[in-house]
Formats: sequence, C-alpha cells, structure tokens
Amino acid sequence: MPEVVQPELTDETTWRIEFFVPSALLEAYVGPIAIDKGSEWRANFYKCGDDTSHPHPHWGAWSPVDELNFHLPRCFGSLGFAGQRISSR
Repeated sequence: MPEVVQPELTDETTWRIEFFVPSALLEAYVGPIAIDKGSEWRANFYKCGDDTSHPHPHWGAWSPVDELNFHLPRCFGSLGFAGQRISSR
C-alpha cells in the first residue's frame, strides 16, 4: 500500500501476513537452532497505530495482552511448526 491512503479506508479491513524468517537471522542472536516438525514456540505479533490520521491511537496483538506491553511472555501465544525440519547445522 502507499504511505498515505487517500481517500482513507473507512470500512472494516482484514489484514493477513505471511513471511519467511531465515534461520540464520535467528541464529545470529541465539546460536544454532533446529526446528522439528511438531515443535512449538511461544511469541506474539503486534501492530501499532500511534501515528495515523484517526483521532485515537490504536494497537492490535495476535495474542491478547493484559496491558499495553507486547513483550510479556505470560501473554504469548503458541506457534506450531507443521512443515519439514528446519536446520542450518
């Protein structure tokens, strides 16, 4: 989408995202990893809308949070890996 949407979308909008994170990117921070089929990780994904043309800032999280802080492990959701084994070893 362009940086500014004119006219602004006022109807309810559904967003979807799909992405690929190379294991080498994660390994730069945590060392060698291997993700087996059936593995489960805990995480959260969020969207911050604090600099928009709407009159009030808004935020959204994939896994609900109990305060305006998206870095709370107690609020993380589960990510399941169903594909083949991922490893850079």
